[in-house]
Amino acid sequence: MALVWWVAPLGDHVGSSPVTSEMVRMLARGNTADVTPWARACGFPPRPLPDALDPSTGDDRTCARLYFVRPLLRLSVAFIWLATAVICAFVYPRAESYALLAVCGITGSLAPLSLYGACALDGFLGTCLLLRWHTRPLLIFQAALVTGYSLAILFCLPEYWLHPFGPLTKNVPLLGAILALWAVED
Repeated sequence: MALVWWVAPLGDHVGSSPVTSEMVRMLARGNTADVTPWARACGFPPRPLPDALDPSTGDDRTCARLYFVRPLLRLSVAFIWLATAVICAFVYPRAESYALLAVCGITGSLAPLSLYGACALDGFLGTCLLLRWHTRPLLIFQAALVTGYSLAILFCLPEYWLHPFGPLTKNVPLLGAILALWAVED
């Protein structure tokens, strides 16, 4: 401070110096005030700055916890769409897929169009999610599609809701995951 006090009068004569006598006097007075009037007016005392900026509390902690969860959630939901597309298009027996569609009233030339159209749509949604292309609107579309698929199967193939492996009951947490991802995506 002795050096600053010595340099300050020189700064007074320069005109646009970063150090002037007035600035040094203001720094010497300090930059804090009595918090009692503020605390009385607001009804509570202000928190110390280190406490207010502590990342271990509140929203900052939630964001820190989601840092690795968010990409994992995105990859998990994308995996479901992509795996469904591949399994339906190439792994599951086509005849059995057509039989399931027939129970829902989809037969003839509409059956392959519905089957492979749904596979292409599922693959597209998974790919878009991986590439983060229009993520938020597509997540809303995904939630609507899962709901639509689930309702259609509820009415056409209700036994799948009661299946011991839960092929459709798993759509409920999937909807939760999609909506959670929608909530945390930018």
